[in-house]
Amino acid sequence: MLWRWKVGFRDEEVIVRQSRSWGAEDLLGAAEGSSGKAGGESPFFKTRILPAIDATRLREKSGYLLMDGDFDLDFYGMIAATQLLDRKTTSASSLRKAVFVYVGDLTSEVENGQWAVWDCSKLDEGSETEARSKVILFKDKLTSMGKESLFFKWVELIQYESNAPGGFTQERQAAAAEKVKKMFQDQGVDFEELSRELGIMDGMPGV
Repeated sequence: MLWRWKVGFRDEEVIVRQSRSWGAEDLLGAAEGSSGKAGGESPFFKTRILPAIDATRLREKSGYLLMDGDFDLDFYGMIAATQLLDRKTTSASSLRKAVFVYVGDLTSEVENGQWAVWDCSKLDEGSETEARSKVILFKDKLTSMGKESLFFKWVELIQYESNAPGGFTQERQAAAAEKVKKMFQDQGVDFEELSRELGIMDGMPGV
């Protein structure tokens, strides 16, 4: 309630998550029994952070729905970050998909540490271009098979399903995938086989 009272309602809001039951030692490879790999090479980075900042997941979920067994919302952090933005002390681009890890003793009254920061927004660079290329390749293949109309029916179906109320959830994606398979099957085309043949099983809507 304090967070909403302080920041109000905005078209774009800052969501800050804090790790739950794991932290800097796990991520930086200093914990007992760790693999010795730190930062981006840490298993925790790959199994906790990368899934948490997946572009599709962030598009589909609100801040509250991003809470899970690995992360809680940091409401005081969201208030502070919003105030920094309002004062133009920092920019939205510097906070977008950023990971901050405090390297030091949080229990000490004296600041004796520093922050490690990963700009994970860079992971998305080029992804839209790659997805567009896959869609064009898909269209060209269907056109060569004399099934260009099937491509546009597929586009229409995915657009309809992804824009339906409630968002393009995992359940809705699964249902849409089944509709796509049947639609292609009715036209004598094996959707999954065609997708594997073109190497576009990942990164394209409806696959």
